[in-house]
Amino acid sequence: MTGTERAGDGAMLLREERDHDRLMLVLDRLRLLTNSDLAALALHDRMSRYMKWSFISGSRNGKILTMKITPGVGPAGMALRLGREYRHGAAAGSVSCDIGHGGGGSPTVNLNAVESCPAMLAERLVTAAAYPLLKLDGPIIGGLLLLGRRAGDVYGDCERLAAEESLTAIKAVWSGMTADEMS
Repeated sequence: MTGTERAGDGAMLLREERDHDRLMLVLDRLRLLTNSDLAALALHDRMSRYMKWSFISGSRNGKILTMKITPGVGPAGMALRLGREYRHGAAAGSVSCDIGHGGGGSPTVNLNAVESCPAMLAERLVTAAAYPLLKLDGPIIGGLLLLGRRAGDVYGDCERLAAEESLTAIKAVWSGMTADEMS
């Protein structure tokens, strides 16, 4: 390997480290801004067909890093399946799918969002909101953002706006990378 190749590898590693730090700053800021206990970003794992949690702010035990996201299971799985925001609220057992932006029809309900979601169980989350991260080159979901609270306060429109701003910042850093490219 020549000195130029080693210098190029070093520059790429430095850029990846900076991108990792920038994504963590975005998640930390979003967690504080939305009064959340957890903010997590999942990306596709190239070694499997599932998404896995790649960046986490506010985790109690780190178990979430080993979990995959299954379409339709828990808030993140519902956001993956539906391709749009999904909120699970603890107030009176409310569960809602935010159709938003001109969508119609009745929401799909996942009544066992907490009981069936390993991430919510491991982190002891009571309410959550999940947002899909669309790839820059089309309507394909390349990642998921999950916000969670250990108390029963439901997520509202203010949190949605903060999440949308953060998704824009995440896209600027992420640029379609997969989980193993980011770690």
